[in-house]
Amino acid sequence: MANLQERVVQAAFAELQAQNKLMSARAANLAQEVATLTIRLELAQAELTDARTALEQAQSDG
Repeated sequence: MANLQERVVQAAFAELQAQNKLMSARAANLAQEVATLTIRLELAQAELTDARTALEQAQSDG
C-alpha cells in the first residue's frame, strides 16, 4: 500500500514539475512579447514625433 502511495505522490510531483516548466515557458514567451511590443511602441512614438515636427514645419512655412 505504501508503495502505491509513493507512486501516486511521485506522479503528482512529476505533473507539478511539468506544469512548472510549461508556466516558465509561457512566462518567457510573454516577456519576449512585451519586449517586442515595447520596441514597436517606441518606434510608433518616434514616427509620431517626426510627423508632428513635419506638420509644425509645414504650418510655419505657410
